[in-house]
Amino acid sequence: MRLFIDSRLAGFTLTGDMALRLGWGATKAFALAAGGFNPRYTPPPSFPAMRRLALSLGSSENPRLRLECYLALTSNTIQFGARAEVSAKVQTAIGEFGAAAMIFFDALIELDPFGFIVDLGALVEVTLSGRPLIQAQLMATLSGTKPWHAVGFAEVMFLGRHRIPFEVRVGDEEPVALPTLNLLVELTKEIARPESWSTVPPVDAADVVVLRDSSAGASGLLHPMGTVALRQRLIPFGKRIARFGSAVPEGGALKFDLHEILVGGRVDAVSPLLDDFAPGQYEELTEDEKLSRPTFERMQAGGAGTASVHAASSRWGWTNNPGYASVD
Repeated sequence: MRLFIDSRLAGFTLTGDMALRLGWGATKAFALAAGGFNPRYTPPPSFPAMRRLALSLGSSENPRLRLECYLALTSNTIQFGARAEVSAKVQTAIGEFGAAAMIFFDALIELDPFGFIVDLGALVEVTLSGRPLIQAQLMATLSGTKPWHAVGFAEVMFLGRHRIPFEVRVGDEEPVALPTLNLLVELTKEIARPESWSTVPPVDAADVVVLRDSSAGASGLLHPMGTVALRQRLIPFGKRIARFGSAVPEGGALKFDLHEILVGGRVDAVSPLLDDFAPGQYEELTEDEKLSRPTFERMQAGGAGTASVHAASSRWGWTNNPGYASVD
């Protein structure tokens, strides 16, 4: 949406755009941007392009003073930056002299794992009839924290072009020793939770039998021709798990698959059920991948049995009321 329409600050025109995307349904997402995103960040698909928040201090192009800034928040980043430009021109007997200066910075902070990268620069230029006489600029990138790394160059153009590159690294890139976790034990606990299971009635169930309400609630009832479904949000099935948040799997990367569900002594094939998972919690991603990939992706959270229940077992038992079954 347009943030400022015909807005003025101390008599000067104020412009810019702001947009918010918030999703909590099938696809979870969060992105808030006032003035746009960091140039290194890839915005979510179909996110609108935005103008920087800008203030022009002057009604003409000579002299000219313009200030720009932006602020953006996503689920795992904080982004902000600013830019200032000033210029002036004057006509003389030997031509038009011009002077211009620019300074900017763009900061991108990643929250988990914590890290940052800041791009900054400055430029000063003097021209005569549009041709540069003197020019000086500084461009640098600072990132951290392990190690602290600064790289860039300083350049002067006067009687030739002279560039001085520089690179400074402070501290070693220490490998982080992540704790190990037995994911099989954790997944077993999650599957054992009653909240991870639900009943699935057959199609046109009402034409055959109607379930009576019980004190346990309808979610604890199983239609005699229905089946059960497993849905958990701890670890996705069918995906190679290289890490688990701030831990790593015990014994190395692994994958869990769900092929069948045992109901009443009979094996049911599984129809996959999908849910939203954060890929960065389970994969080793590069810095570019962390910024460009969606925050959440659809992965297999469980499955529903595809066959009907015809008999009870030690896990499922018939109640005194014919026509439905309940969890023991």
